Amino acid sequence: MRYRLLLLAFLLTTLLVPVASQERSLVWERWDVVIDNFDPAANSFRVTEQYEVNFSGTFRFGMASIPMDFLEQIRDVQIY
Repeated sequence: MRYRLLLLAFLLTTLLVPVASQERSLVWERWDVVIDNFDPAANSFRVTEQYEVNFSGTFRFGMASIPMDFLEQIRDVQIY
């Protein structure tokens, strides 16, 4: 009896997880990066990134990480 319950639990979890993961998708259509306004004296430059991303389904969070190991500062961040 215990074996049957474990087998049933295993089958339910393996069959239900793929269904839940198909409810949403993310397609990255474009990712354009421009580096300009380079100032060698100040060792500074401007990076502009533009994304075209198509979402379908429900997404509850998102994040981006920028390693600060070789940076002094990041400023003028805009998201729209």
